[in-house]
Amino acid sequence: MLRNGLLIALVGLLLAACNAQPTPVLPTLVPSNTPLPTQAETPTPQPQPTEIVATFALPPTWTPTAISSPTPAPATPTLEPTIPQVTALDVCGTFGVDYSRTTRQFPLNTEPTLAWTAVAGASIYRISLFAADANGILTTLFDDVYVAETSYTITSGIFQFQVGTVYGWEVYPIDNLNRQMCLSRGAELIPFQP
Repeated sequence: MLRNGLLIALVGLLLAACNAQPTPVLPTLVPSNTPLPTQAETPTPQPQPTEIVATFALPPTWTPTAISSPTPAPATPTLEPTIPQVTALDVCGTFGVDYSRTTRQFPLNTEPTLAWTAVAGASIYRISLFAADANGILTTLFDDVYVAETSYTITSGIFQFQVGTVYGWEVYPIDNLNRQMCLSRGAELIPFQP
């Protein structure tokens, strides 16, 4: 309802504006009790505050441009390493425990021998020895024995075995860049009382 009333009022104003006659200019009446300013009473203009506009110069923009050299630089020769490129499948396919030379069960107070097959490109082999308790929890006994051969004998000065404990060992090959080449291989060691 209010909207209709506004619309009607707007239409009425538009029609009135279209038919309106120019309004005559009427002289301005000065009240009689206000004195007219005289020449001496002319108000002095008040100083207007000056607006200070600060301008800042922006730094120049940098546009990268390509610099062409008159002659190309000579190519630097690259040296390729002289490491034989062998895939892990080639060398690790035959890597494993050599059971013909490994002592699996041995009498207490003897020195068992661990043996494995050679890996092409290996410079050393890392050996670890661990023990399993009755719950099957493994304890590492040593894991920092490095040998260049493909066998290792655990001497009595290194470790004393006990009957009733199951021991295990692992070995893996390392190349001349100190990288492990293959997954670890190993077997168990079982001491018994003679």
